[in-house]
Amino acid sequence: MMPWKQLLSRKPLLVCAYPVTSLSTPPVPSGCEAVELRLDYLDGLESRIEGVKEFIRHISSGCPTIVTIREPSEGGAQWVSEDVKWELLSFSKGLGALVDVEAELVMRDPRFRGLASDSIVSRHVFNEGVSVVNYLNGDLRLAREVGALVYKVFTVRDEDYPEMMKLLLMGGDDLNIAVIPMRPRFRAAAMFMGTALMYCSVGQGTAPGQLGIEECVRIKELIHRL
Repeated sequence: MMPWKQLLSRKPLLVCAYPVTSLSTPPVPSGCEAVELRLDYLDGLESRIEGVKEFIRHISSGCPTIVTIREPSEGGAQWVSEDVKWELLSFSKGLGALVDVEAELVMRDPRFRGLASDSIVSRHVFNEGVSVVNYLNGDLRLAREVGALVYKVFTVRDEDYPEMMKLLLMGGDDLNIAVIPMRPRFRAAAMFMGTALMYCSVGQGTAPGQLGIEECVRIKELIHRL
């Protein structure tokens, strides 16, 4: 399977985001260049760890896979203990999956600093009264310190969009930047500006504003024709 650094050179990498509600293999439509498994959607996750590991092994053997267990404060469906997160994300990384670790978790629990190396360090702001701009400099510094492969940022605030777009113009090192605004038109613009990743829905979405995979494919095809 193609290494993640090579995959990320094909900006934007189209990621089909799946809310995992069962351990059945999800369909992967044409156009999906990677899949994200949102394990925080799975009821009884902490009592199904061995089954979840086999599910991750199966999916990641056939398709580039991102594994995420999102914190409720950053849009996660339900709480999962840090010990279980550590076990499942470490296992996933060992299989070659790209794991997503929130910046707050990296700062709070030293175990996740090493896990964040060659992974996604992320920030998600769902409070319209809080500007994500307040976190950007510190998050970027942290992502570089731990050797992250990607820094991903999401916000619901339209006012933060211009500052987020500036991140895509920075360049200068090996840290890939994924800017994910809430509004669909801003997501499309981020694709044109060179966001490293774009998360696309297949049926049920995992975040507000997600474009369907068909729309993502059409936009990427247009970008390549320009």
